[in-house]
Amino acid sequence: MSLLHQPLERKLTALIGAEVSFEKVKMSLLGGWIEAWGVSIAGNLSTTPLFTARRIRAEISVRHALAKQFVVKSLVLEQPIFNIVLHATGGNNFPERPAETPPTADDEESSDGASSSNWSFAAQRVTITDGQIHLHDATARGMYHASIEPITAEFRQQGEQAQLSLEGASIVRRDEVLEWGRIKLNGTCNTRRVCFSRTVTGASQPKITGLLKQTLHWLIDAQLQATLELGGGIKLEIHPPALAEQSATFKLEGPLDLAELAAVLPPSVKLPQFFTDGHITGQGNVCIEGAISEDALRISQCTIRLSEVSAKAHG
Repeated sequence: MSLLHQPLERKLTALIGAEVSFEKVKMSLLGGWIEAWGVSIAGNLSTTPLFTARRIRAEISVRHALAKQFVVKSLVLEQPIFNIVLHATGGNNFPERPAETPPTADDEESSDGASSSNWSFAAQRVTITDGQIHLHDATARGMYHASIEPITAEFRQQGEQAQLSLEGASIVRRDEVLEWGRIKLNGTCNTRRVCFSRTVTGASQPKITGLLKQTLHWLIDAQLQATLELGGGIKLEIHPPALAEQSATFKLEGPLDLAELAAVLPPSVKLPQFFTDGHITGQGNVCIEGAISEDALRISQCTIRLSEVSAKAHG
């Protein structure tokens, strides 16, 4: 279905604010599906793509498709790779949400009916198989590169609430020889309140702040309630706020290894120098309670119990 290829690329590029390309696209109106192979989304100010996927298959409404209206009912992403890049000069590779522009002649009508106004996303289910998430951090000396892989995940819509589940087999430092257990996420969020388009800027702020604030905004807007397990048993619980509030509570607890923690975190996350230099090591447990607001993490209680603490002599 070559007539669909370029209009679909243009539509998604305008919607996302970053160049979208496919190697090939197939479609069956009667079968109610669209497949895109070799999908790529360019990253902002980066040669590394923000997203790639071997194949994306969308189930569409046959009734709407026959009327040249494309309603996506479900989505399957095969071997997707998400690349998050923190630039050395600050900022990240996330696309900026483009300003809305008046429809063009191509939007008003195209030969295949794929105008921008004819597409809508109403997926009740999104499935990810054999996925990967990569974090590249160039804000300090060298290039930090960590990944979570392979990942299986599912997003299932039920009214205004959505259930989220994600499991990654391993957290790995790729620029060093380090593996740090698995990651597992289960939770719910309010899709009516989700806002993906917020942009936080400020040249005088720390380089990680923009990405961190976007994440905090998303947690608040989505009213996320989730349990995250990672590493060798660390558990993070997030509880949503009341509708009138703009904060949520969190509790993190589990085993703590200072040397391992310092080794797995990106350089943008600043720890005391004796952690990063490896002069003090120790194992124990940590319990941190606090609140998440749109602009900050506030800790109300922090308890760290360490054993086998040792200090290395300066060379």
